[in-house]
Amino acid sequence: MSVSALQSGYQMINHVTQMSDEASREINRAAYDRPEQQMQESQRAIDPSLAPQAQQNNTPQQPKDVAEKKPDQTQVDALLKLNQATQYNRIGANVIQRDQDMIGSLLNIQA
Repeated sequence: MSVSALQSGYQMINHVTQMSDEASREINRAAYDRPEQQMQESQRAIDPSLAPQAQQNNTPQQPKDVAEKKPDQTQVDALLKLNQATQYNRIGANVIQRDQDMIGSLLNIQA
């Protein structure tokens, strides 16, 4: 049984599609599962004008730096999975391209 590089490349791209779908679902799920209070705090960190008026008048509130917040571990894992899927996609496309180049070379030799 002969296994061509073309089949391997397509299998890799199909696997990448599944990985990216799963990772995007995880990111979406993590975004919707965040508590409402945490979302409001992150909005205030970005735009202090969204803070309640009583807090703005009584105490000067320093806006939180967005970089200080630690992202949720599920989001980090999902983003790493997306990055890995991107790299695998490039590899799969490269395998398919090399297979096509090799077929072209064989046809040129026979001609």
